[in-house]
Amino acid sequence: MRVSRRGITLAEVLVGLVITAVMIAGIVALEMARSSISDQARDDAGIKYPSRAEAHLAALNLTKRIETADRYVVNGTSLQLRHPQMTGACAVGVPAPACFDDPNNYQWSEYQGGAGGTFLFYRNTGAGCANVQTLVGSDVAVNFVSNGDMVAFTLTWTNPGNGEVMVFPGEVSLLNRSVNGGLGLQAPSLVVSNPPAGC
Repeated sequence: MRVSRRGITLAEVLVGLVITAVMIAGIVALEMARSSISDQARDDAGIKYPSRAEAHLAALNLTKRIETADRYVVNGTSLQLRHPQMTGACAVGVPAPACFDDPNNYQWSEYQGGAGGTFLFYRNTGAGCANVQTLVGSDVAVNFVSNGDMVAFTLTWTNPGNGEVMVFPGEVSLLNRSVNGGLGLQAPSLVVSNPPAGC
C-alpha cells in the first residue's frame, strides 16, 4: 500500500489566507460598530454628561409636581407651587372640605434656576429656604411661563463638550387650579396660605 506524501499546494495556502483576512476584517468592523454603539448609548444615557440626565429627570419631577399643585406663582426663572399636605384628623381618610380652609394643610415649594447653570428645588419654603436640593448641577438654563391653568417650562441643557443644545419643554395643567378662580382648593371666600417670599 502506498502512502500519499502530497503537501499543501500554493493555491490552498492562498485560499486559506483570503478566508483568514476576510474573518479578521469582519471582526475589526464588528468591534468598531460595537464601540460606536457603546459611545452613542453612553451619550444617550447621560453617563458622559451627568447634567444631561439630571435635566431630563428634573423635567419629569417638575411635571409631576406642577400637576398635583393647586396654586402657583411664576417669576421667570423661578416657580413657586402650593400642595395640599393634610395634617392631624384631615390626614385620615378623605379630608372634609373644611380641611382645605386650614393654612396648616398646605406646603409651598420653589423651583429656581441658580448660578452656574444649576437648577434648585426648595422644599417647604414657608419655613424658610434651608431645605434645598440641587436637581441639576450645571449646564442648564430654566424658564417658566404662566398660562392660566397651565405652567409652561423649558429646561435648556448645553453640552459642555461641543455646545450642542437639548431642550426639555413642558406645558402642564394644574389638576386643582381651576377651583375657585385659581385660588386653590379652599372656600372661595377665603384667602389661605399665600405664597412666602421667594428664595
